[in-house]
Amino acid sequence: MKFKRSLLLLAVSAFLVSATPGPDHKVFWCHYPPGQWTGDPTTSKVLILSIDVAAEDGHLVHSPILSDGVTPAEGVTSDGTETGSCPAVIQPQ
Repeated sequence: MKFKRSLLLLAVSAFLVSATPGPDHKVFWCHYPPGQWTGDPTTSKVLILSIDVAAEDGHLVHSPILSDGVTPAEGVTSDGTETGSCPAVIQPQ
């Protein structure tokens, strides 16, 4: 019985390790912490986080909105790097 339990534990552990996303599933995400959004990205405090691609939709749910009233202020950096720029105020054309 102990052998079967150990084998099951080993199989579950192997599955969990294989299900863990690798670094190629990460993106650099612009995030405004609670209370740091002023309504303008240039005066708001932003953090660049490394998040899993699968977490993007969840982060967009609570993102502040830019001045066009539609576009989320949070998102992947412009060039995909940690030093890339974040979404900015939409200028009317």
